[in-house]
Amino acid sequence: MFKEVFASNALLTVSNSPIFNKFLHICCDELIEGKLVPLENFNNDMEWTTDDAIRAKKVVKDFFCNCALNETFHIEEDIPETIKKALEECYNIRQGDIQQYLIKASFLNSGHNIVENIDWKLKWILGTSKLSTVREPILQLTLGCVSKESDDLKPKNNKVNFELNLEQVNYLINELENVKAELQVQHE
Repeated sequence: MFKEVFASNALLTVSNSPIFNKFLHICCDELIEGKLVPLENFNNDMEWTTDDAIRAKKVVKDFFCNCALNETFHIEEDIPETIKKALEECYNIRQGDIQQYLIKASFLNSGHNIVENIDWKLKWILGTSKLSTVREPILQLTLGCVSKESDDLKPKNNKVNFELNLEQVNYLINELENVKAELQVQHE
């Protein structure tokens, strides 16, 4: 896989290993977060053309994804040892993040929504327009969800808001505990 980058001599010109390590981590950041990082930082230090840097980033990202999918780190024998070592160190550090990215992408591509964060507030209702003295706790939940639009490549962030009374909160907790138990049984 890296041979295509070597054909352009992009990785052969790497002489500054701290800059190359930073480049590898930026490739991981771009993959996981989806935000492109400008290439100006590397063109001077690594003597790459913009095309070389773009090609190198694509190959590094594809290589790390393939390693995570196949659950193995394998690289060609004729790659320089310094590059092999840098790739392996970066992959070992970022392996969990890459796997999480691939799982998330798989769920989104199959049409599922993902809850990324939960925000909650506890309210105490003292009265309503119908009853002047209602004393009831209400849990207000906001779920930060991510979904994929059918024709859009980027995930779309959605917020789902709802309120639960004490009985509904207890039901939700019981259901979440049941799901957790099922997942633990399946994982064993």
